[in-house]
Amino acid sequence: MNEDCLFTVGELAKKCGVTVRTLQYYDQCGLLSPSRYSEGGRRLYSIDDVLRLQQILFFKGFGFTLEEIRNRLMTINSAQDFAKLLAKQKNVIEEQIRHLEKIVSLMDETIERIGPSENLSINMVMAILKAAKQNDFYSLVIDSIDKKYMDSFLLNEAKTDLKDWDSLLTRLKELHKKDADPFGQEAEKLAEDWWNMIMDLTGGDTNLIATVFSAGESLPNWPEETDDIKTAIEKILSPALGSYLLKQGIVPPGMEDGFK
Repeated sequence: MNEDCLFTVGELAKKCGVTVRTLQYYDQCGLLSPSRYSEGGRRLYSIDDVLRLQQILFFKGFGFTLEEIRNRLMTINSAQDFAKLLAKQKNVIEEQIRHLEKIVSLMDETIERIGPSENLSINMVMAILKAAKQNDFYSLVIDSIDKKYMDSFLLNEAKTDLKDWDSLLTRLKELHKKDADPFGQEAEKLAEDWWNMIMDLTGGDTNLIATVFSAGESLPNWPEETDDIKTAIEKILSPALGSYLLKQGIVPPGMEDGFK
């Protein structure tokens, strides 16, 4: 690759189909800064910057936040590094294809259920809306729920304040980020709130409770894009929840042998 190939901010924006303002914003937030400046102070971008921008635009196209993108950026020093980058991006695309296939399957099921009837189940609408969300606990749990339990799960979920659920996920990530003690007071409070949310979502149905926990047990099979959530669950939530339930004398269905 030609290391002397440099682009002004306008040239790079035009070639990559983004606005100058977008590139300026990436510079301001430290996501993509120009490698060089001209004598007159103009931003100049190298081929390394172009490769970094390719990664940013790729992940942004799949709905990742800028912070999530920052944690996934690779430094490209050789053609082999670029091949590794493409392999990782290929995995993301393949996961997206599987995700879309699940949505299509759910839509087919909804079309079949409606048939000639004019009635529309709010539960099926909720299922489609949730399935459209990627790389979060909602879609992962829904993917693992047996169809015969789906209506019951979604009926309970429709009554749940989703802001509370998002708040739990945010608290979990924050505790992991500051390397909190999984057996400390903050983690125990999170575990208590998490358990109460599970009870709200499942209505106390033992089959649904087992499903939620089985989704957590299948962490190794979760897509790579959920690594931040997986690690937080492994390091903070799982031990905290196990400790909390033990103190309360609660044994969730399917967890009679304890937490792994």
